[in-house]
Amino acid sequence: MDVCSQGAISASQIVKYLPLVYSEFTPELALKAEKELKETETNIKNCLRKLKELISIQSIPICPDDEFLITFLRAKKYDVKKSFQALKNYSHSRITHMKYFSQINFERIKKVLDSNVCGILPKRDNEGRAVLYFSANQFSSDDSNPEDVMATVHLISHFVLSFPISQVNGICFISDTSLPSLEALQLMFKYVKTFAPSMNNFPARIRRIDCVNANILFRAAYSIVQTFVPAKIFQRVKLHGNSEDTLIKHYPSSILPKEFGGSFGTFKDLHKDWIDDLKKYITKYEADNSYYNY
Repeated sequence: MDVCSQGAISASQIVKYLPLVYSEFTPELALKAEKELKETETNIKNCLRKLKELISIQSIPICPDDEFLITFLRAKKYDVKKSFQALKNYSHSRITHMKYFSQINFERIKKVLDSNVCGILPKRDNEGRAVLYFSANQFSSDDSNPEDVMATVHLISHFVLSFPISQVNGICFISDTSLPSLEALQLMFKYVKTFAPSMNNFPARIRRIDCVNANILFRAAYSIVQTFVPAKIFQRVKLHGNSEDTLIKHYPSSILPKEFGGSFGTFKDLHKDWIDDLKKYITKYEADNSYYNY
């Protein structure tokens, strides 16, 4: 995996960037999990046992699958106490926001993705991280509704984490905060209010959040946004202006769409490579609802 030097990432440095849909758990990835997350066969076995004991004692409604529980252990570096607390909060959040998880309609999900309001880049960055994006400025109530957008964001966030490589390497977010209309501003605040408070409990290593095209309207509202974001996560939020080369200082140009200053086609090209895999994933995603009593 290519590791780029500091500063702008040039095309000449690119060797090969891994696809979003990547299920292989390579020896290199296992070594990184051991070094950064304290993941060993012994820790996996012992921590899973302790975590399941806590779940059983407190009767937490949660998916009991080992793969799912390991996602939380990785996010909390195999600290069982922190992993259990995150599980409890996640369970509560999933029940509270039941409407975003139940009765998933693929056609409505695809309509949101086709509108380019949110999605995932089809290639991972130079550190193997998945990159999700949210562009409220692309939203139009004529194309979709805010509830379908929120359901889509939940779905693709879980889809990304279904790959062990995402759990180990982490994920990044890019948000276009140009907010040209009141409609876009309202959607952005709904997005922040829904997801930001639970970021510490979502089993992901959130490595960075880049807010591009941060105009006067967004900057004025930024202090309000800050109140919803956990302090640890907020430190990873970076505000950028509207310079075209802003993001290529942090991400390879070849994985970014034209709208983000890159060379990987346009927004409409981004989900072609993984949309079929997302559709298959929905079956398990919906099946897991039974663990949360709905």
